[in-house]
Amino acid sequence: MRVLHAADSYLPKIGGIELHVRDRMAHQRAEGDEALLVTAAPGPDADGVWRANPDRRGTLEDRRLCIERALRKLSPDVVHVHASIISPFAYLAARTAAERGVPVLVTMHSMWSGLGPLPHLTGAVLGLRGLPIAWSAVSARAAEPLRVMLGPDVPVHVLPNAVDLDQWQPVDVPASGVPTVVSVMRLTRIKRTMPLLRMLAELPSLAPGSRAVVVGDGPLRDAAHRFVQREGLEDVVALPGRLAHDRIQALLAGAAVFVAPAERESFGIAALEARAMGLPVVGSSRSGLTEFITDGVDGFLAPDDVTMVRRVGQLLRDDALRNRMTAHNRAVAPRHDWAHTTAVARSLYALAAAEAARTPVRAAAPQPTRVAVGR
Repeated sequence: MRVLHAADSYLPKIGGIELHVRDRMAHQRAEGDEALLVTAAPGPDADGVWRANPDRRGTLEDRRLCIERALRKLSPDVVHVHASIISPFAYLAARTAAERGVPVLVTMHSMWSGLGPLPHLTGAVLGLRGLPIAWSAVSARAAEPLRVMLGPDVPVHVLPNAVDLDQWQPVDVPASGVPTVVSVMRLTRIKRTMPLLRMLAELPSLAPGSRAVVVGDGPLRDAAHRFVQREGLEDVVALPGRLAHDRIQALLAGAAVFVAPAERESFGIAALEARAMGLPVVGSSRSGLTEFITDGVDGFLAPDDVTMVRRVGQLLRDDALRNRMTAHNRAVAPRHDWAHTTAVARSLYALAAAEAARTPVRAAAPQPTRVAVGR
């Protein structure tokens, strides 16, 4: 199968969609598929990556022509569009492919909840509503607002994210004696960096002797450091910045609890990685963590910050409760591995093909020519 992925952003930028698309393409190629990408992201040319504006310049027409060239030269069996709330290139790719009779699957990677009507943004989604497109989101939570926008007659399926369970496995390490709370996140408002730090400021009273490590970088890095210094939390909260996977794994192996405070987290890859390594996870009940965390079993899902910090303190103080959840998470692996999500994607590609076959082509389809990707 030839799969053409489309996304506004890609490596070298590091983020959820960028890493997800890279990993999905790698796993599809490992199964024998031809997985390629067309993107608006600037950057160096790479094998299987077609960039619409590699030097950061380029008009809307340039991007449309790039998409059309990719469709004509690659002749994909399906176009898999990866969208967030603001994804003009992704939506343009979906429209261009669908109007040429190419099967299209759109996957929403963001949470639309709590953002108001956003008429200028929702119009991009609703403008695709009449086209033969299969729709999906990375979690049931992320699918809910999309279903409201598209209407009851447009199915929105769940195509979950995944982690490599062979890489994120429980590891036995000697207990340090210092209960540690870990969070891995972009230091941004949407990830709720500052609310998390305010919650962690209560650790000395909730669980004396405990500490926290917040891994990540982002625009709120300086504000986070100022808060820790101002509140005198240097011995309680560490902010090491971005860490490589092996260092994150070592940190998780010796931790007691993982906390994911974002309410508009569409899925939660970092939380799933921690869950796969056996940690109890405390997160928001409004987020996509509900895809793999059952409240009271794998961890706790909290409706607000007060409950969230109380649950973190409970796990740090109650060794029996924490050990029970840890034992469960170590014994029962999450089902969200790449074999599972690749199989789901394949079934949704078939639905996209059926949808395209049922609907008359709205524009003349270009004659495909098979040539190598490149300029």
